[in-house]
Amino acid sequence: AGCGNDISYFLLGLAAEGLVLNDAAGAYYGRAIELADGDGDSTFRCADWSDDACRGMNIGNEASDGLDRSDVQATN
Repeated sequence: AGCGNDISYFLLGLAAEGLVLNDAAGAYYGRAIELADGDGDSTFRCADWSDDACRGMNIGNEASDGLDRSDVQATN
């Protein structure tokens, strides 16, 4: 599935949040939301890969929660 997918960007956002790099977290979470909620190529959405690819997570919701925790705005 490669690295340019919603779950990869979500995990990068989570790492940046943990390091208190809020601007980076906002950028990564924002990209994760775009890919998770977009109408584009399903190759970039883990929800479209298989039943358990996202481990029960809704990446768009999780990334939105990350933005709230980091108190930042998504940047693109």
